[in-house]
Amino acid sequence: MNLSFRSLLPALLVALAPGGEIGAHPADNSQARFKIEPRRVDIRLTFNLYTLQQFYRLDANSDGRVTRKELDSAEQALQAYLRKHVLVTINEEDTDLGQPRRMERMWPDQSAGADVAAPDYGQRFVDFIFVREWSSDIESVWIGFDIFKETGDLHVVAGVFEQDGVSNDVSFSRSEPEYLWDTGFTETKDKKPAATAPPPEAETPRNRRFHPLALIVGFIAIVGTWLLLGKVRRISRGGFRIGPPPERD
Repeated sequence: MNLSFRSLLPALLVALAPGGEIGAHPADNSQARFKIEPRRVDIRLTFNLYTLQQFYRLDANSDGRVTRKELDSAEQALQAYLRKHVLVTINEEDTDLGQPRRMERMWPDQSAGADVAAPDYGQRFVDFIFVREWSSDIESVWIGFDIFKETGDLHVVAGVFEQDGVSNDVSFSRSEPEYLWDTGFTETKDKKPAATAPPPEAETPRNRRFHPLALIVGFIAIVGTWLLLGKVRRISRGGFRIGPPPERD
């Protein structure tokens, strides 16, 4: 029996793919959500198991499925990978994703089961939540994804920036792996009110002040008045004459 190369191609792809998976996997999408507050950024990264398998080998025993225990055991390694390859800069200062929260599987065990077979990797998603707090008002947030070496050129991260109830969609890809978000927040600094001149005090007996010059002028006026009155009295009594003295015999 003669077999053409075209008929053998699907079998070759399965044999060469790691873990029995087909290497020509369709373009995969992940999600990222950044909720920005004045001094905090809540970050949610969502990947399916197929993508996570590119970051870290989840199927430890190579049995073609990922168990709950295998996924839980890989949590710290996956968080470490994301902290290294999802880059964050706040106010032009390099930082990281912040404090990690519990990894959350986005499928119920009751209906889908705790274990996931390889054909279902693309339909099972996992959330990774981080919280990055900042000591001052956040004026800008830069995000860069350095994951496309593992995921391939067709991978796209559908991002959303949320602030003050407004959402803005952003796509991250190998050709456009970064985005800068300007928040519009400004640093609130304590400012002292401008000094104003106190209102003039009403002149009262308590705050009225006597200056030395006024005292001297007042004293001279009193003395002058007293001397003038003395002369007037002498004139009225005949004790004071005006003109030359009378002639004596």
